[in-house]
Amino acid sequence: MVRERVEGGLDVLEEYGGPLLDRYGRTALVAGVALVAVVGVALIVARRRRHKSLVTRLHDALPRSVSTRIDRPLSSVRSAADRITR
Repeated sequence: MVRERVEGGLDVLEEYGGPLLDRYGRTALVAGVALVAVVGVALIVARRRRHKSLVTRLHDALPRSVSTRIDRPLSSVRSAADRITR
């Protein structure tokens, strides 16, 4: 009895939902792909707009041999220069 009801419900769903799926399925798929693309572009733009701090840029710009001698993060340009010249 339960199985017959489920099968009957699926038949009704197929009868009425089939044409709707044919009509709007492609539109829904395109809208979903567009939404994913917009979210991806927004994430890329947000990451590119985030500015690195001066300390991070200086640390990245220093040669590897100098940056390994620095034991704590650079706190300012002056303290970085003092540590490098030692």
